[in-house]
Amino acid sequence: MKDLGTTETVAGHSCKDVQMMMGERLLTSLCVTDSLASFGIPAADAKTLALMRDNMQKLMGRMGPMAQGMSGMLSKGFTLKSTHQVMDGYKRVTVTDTFKSVSTAGLANSLFDIPAGYTETSMAEMMQQGHP
Repeated sequence: MKDLGTTETVAGHSCKDVQMMMGERLLTSLCVTDSLASFGIPAADAKTLALMRDNMQKLMGRMGPMAQGMSGMLSKGFTLKSTHQVMDGYKRVTVTDTFKSVSTAGLANSLFDIPAGYTETSMAEMMQQGHP
């Protein structure tokens, strides 16, 4: 992670500009904030987000050098803007994802229902030749 020493405002929130690098190669430009207080996120939800971040860091820390570097980004804060390159067919294009707002409204329990027709598949089954 490379701190650029600059800031910007995204959706009314101040954030720091950083770059995720692999050696000298730029992977992603980010603008991150370390203050969730201005988002109006309830304290219990902010605690849940912090726990999720900490657990993701532990998981990624066990996945090799690249993931370990990426896990370091999680400690930099909440990303408000991300700019990176993707392939669109044979053409490389720049994609920017930008934070717009936070909603603390509840979610319908039905969003967490197992979809009709779902069947569980083990990793061994997935690795079998001819598996859909």
